[in-house]
Amino acid sequence: MTTVNEIIKDSLLDIGAIPVGQTPDADTMQHALRVMRKMINAWSNKRQMIHFTTTETCTLTGAASYTIGSDGTFDTTRPIKILGAYMTVGGADHPLEIIDEARWREITMKGQAGHAAYLWYSPEYPLGKIYISPLATGTLYLHSLKVLTDNDALTDSISFPEGYEEAIQYNLAVRLAPGYGKQADPVLIGLAKMATDDIIAMNASLNHETVKTEMFRLSRRWHIDEG
Repeated sequence: MTTVNEIIKDSLLDIGAIPVGQTPDADTMQHALRVMRKMINAWSNKRQMIHFTTTETCTLTGAASYTIGSDGTFDTTRPIKILGAYMTVGGADHPLEIIDEARWREITMKGQAGHAAYLWYSPEYPLGKIYISPLATGTLYLHSLKVLTDNDALTDSISFPEGYEEAIQYNLAVRLAPGYGKQADPVLIGLAKMATDDIIAMNASLNHETVKTEMFRLSRRWHIDEG
């Protein structure tokens, strides 16, 4: 499995920043690592670059809101976006409608207890916040998009599906070039774009909405908690 160290060396070779067989100094490697991490973090903001939906269970205690993230009420990686949610009551799955802030404000009786029907996710940082109405207890099943793996050490292995290593190498090379007084070759730029386009196409074909979106298309019916 390819390591971060190897990806960075290949990127530097691609722009002629180092000759074949030369090992970059420690400062060069750390700088390239920082650039790579920033690039992958930026990719996490593009839904097409995220290759899978995370499914998790969380315990509702009847609270009006829950924090989610490292050391939050739901201690897990903070979601970028929640795609769907449901609860199992009496052996049957009951989907929650994922609503936005405007819809949340329209609910006039947020503190009423009952079967959970609505979920609003506020992606605050460093902890996101999940709001539930009506207030409920039980197990909540969440389907969400999370950030891509963030490698913070040169010795880490690159753990992505097929195609990502190439995209990381070529795109990193394009990003590093100006800092070394280099102009990225048009062929290199083309390879970087092609590799990224291939990932987007692959992820689109997998279809992130594998959580059965039809489950979350609730009919517009009158609810007492909406007044």
